[in-house]
Amino acid sequence: MSVNDVAPLEVVNDLYLDACRELFSAYGLTAHLHVQAADRRDRNRNRAGYISVVSATGDGIRLLSTASVDADLLAHTHLLGAEHTSPRFLQDWCRELNNQLLGRVKNKLLEFDCDVVMGLPALITGTDLETVTQPELNARRYFFTSPHGCMTLILESLLTPDFKLNPVTSPSREAAVMHAGAVLF
Repeated sequence: MSVNDVAPLEVVNDLYLDACRELFSAYGLTAHLHVQAADRRDRNRNRAGYISVVSATGDGIRLLSTASVDADLLAHTHLLGAEHTSPRFLQDWCRELNNQLLGRVKNKLLEFDCDVVMGLPALITGTDLETVTQPELNARRYFFTSPHGCMTLILESLLTPDFKLNPVTSPSREAAVMHAGAVLF
C-alpha cells in the first residue's frame, strides 16, 4: 500500500508513533515503557507531573504535541539519574523530550515534501494534572506505563481538506532531510 492510498491524517499519526519509538529507543525507554490501551493512572494518588506542549505549523497542517509525564518517570529518564535531578532539570528535560519528539516528526514530514515550523515548548507543572484537547483538532492519545510512573503523549492535528503528502523522489531533497542529532553547517 502506498502513501497515496492512506489518508494524510493516518500517515501523520503513523509518523508520530514512529518518532515515539525512535525517541524511546534513543533513551533506553523501550524496555521500561509499555503501551496501554487507555489511561489507567491511579486517580487517588497525588502524583507530581510535568506537561510539555509544542506546536508545528506548515502549509495546510497544524500539529500540537503534548507530553504528560509523572515526575518520578521523568527523573528516571534523565541522563543524570533520578537521584541527581532537580525540579529545574526535570522541567527542561520534559520540554526537551517533547521538542525532540516533534522534531523527529518534522524530519519525517520533510520526506513527504511537507515543511513545518516548530514553536518553543511550553511547560506546566503540578499534581494530578489532566490534559485537555482542542475540540476542532483530531486528537490521538498514546498511554505508556512503567514501574516509575506513566506517560501520556497526545498528537492533535488539523489538516486542510486539500492537504496532501507527496513522497519525495528527488535525491537532492532526500539529502536535505537530516537525521536526528545531525547538525547542518
